[in-house]
Amino acid sequence: MLVAGLAACGAVDHVPAALQLDVDAPVPADAEILRVCVAGAGVHAQGAGNGRAIVTGLPDGAPVDVAVSVMRTDGTPLGTSVAVRLDTETPWAETPWDADAAPCTAVGRRAPEGTPTWSLAVRFAEET
Repeated sequence: MLVAGLAACGAVDHVPAALQLDVDAPVPADAEILRVCVAGAGVHAQGAGNGRAIVTGLPDGAPVDVAVSVMRTDGTPLGTSVAVRLDTETPWAETPWDADAAPCTAVGRRAPEGTPTWSLAVRFAEET
């Protein structure tokens, strides 16, 4: 009976991110907030979790200028990555951390529903 139940669940869909940014900084605490700032697509804030984030709905094929900030829940900034450009030629990059930088900002919105989009994965991974 268990086998039949598992078979009914179907396959798990997984689509890898088209773009990835690795931030050379300590993994933020779970209670902190990640701000992923994408020029033309706005600011996407979420809980820091395990230092990983995904941003979906970015215009497909367009260069993406991105920076990441970490904030305490009271709004105190803890630093910002150096902004980088990702695109089809450079879909992955590492960026250094600036603990004294102001929080990142960006304006814009995600791509309209039904249009081709990219996803961006962000990962904190301090070099040792």
